[in-house]
Amino acid sequence: GCWVPDRYVLICYSGYLGTTKKIAYYIEEKLKEKNVDVDVIDLFETNKINYLIYDEIILGSCIRVGKPTNSFLKCIKKLNKLGREYNIFYLASKHSDSILDYLKSKAGELCQGYYYCGGEFRPELAKGYAKIVTNAAIANLKYDNLDLPKLQYEEINNLIDKIINKKIEQLH
Repeated sequence: GCWVPDRYVLICYSGYLGTTKKIAYYIEEKLKEKNVDVDVIDLFETNKINYLIYDEIILGSCIRVGKPTNSFLKCIKKLNKLGREYNIFYLASKHSDSILDYLKSKAGELCQGYYYCGGEFRPELAKGYAKIVTNAAIANLKYDNLDLPKLQYEEINNLIDKIINKKIEQLH
């Protein structure tokens, strides 16, 4: 017969400046180290995805002005319609309950977990209005002697472990 991987994981993400992408490919790298088969898809590039062939689905989005991207929300809608479970990771310069509440209101009970990954300001990549807002936010933090936001890997490592452990359970 043909070789079938014991886990097949889909990571879909959408972000503007490459930070969400960075986390998506970090997850891929860690899972592949444990011989988990992974596809990574940028939701801004395609929405034609066969969700039914995957064992695990992970969705990621950056948060701008308290909201994830529209393509991320469309993806959630589709998965909810299909009755597929998934996990969410999200990036925001600071954590807030209102962001989490918003995600929970959109996802519902099919979402198995929410993983906050911190965030980064990347004014050198931002354009137009986003660049102005980003530079203002950086200036405010510096004025208040506060640290700039950075990526956080603790929660996403928990998700990676969860998927790897699930794989091990299924092999026994």
